Amino acid sequence: MKFYAQYMQHETKWTGSNWKTTHNLIDCMGTDSVYILDGRNSLENMMKDAESRIEKLLKSKYIKGYKIYRGSRIQENNFCLTGKSWD
Repeated sequence: MKFYAQYMQHETKWTGSNWKTTHNLIDCMGTDSVYILDGRNSLENMMKDAESRIEKLLKSKYIKGYKIYRGSRIQENNFCLTGKSWD
């Protein structure tokens, strides 16, 4: 069974003349949007690992939360274990 963190950011919408940031959280896109976790760790340690990865990313100021999932593959309907968000 695989465990991974899916990072989230605020949604942006085109208003016709400029971009507007909303307070809705959506999944991040790209290579840094998912972080594979060590399933041998406790849930608390997996959360710490996910948060320490955010600090290492160059675009960490755009990441506003994450969810930890468990599943056999990343893009299937997986079980969300926990999540955390902040502003």
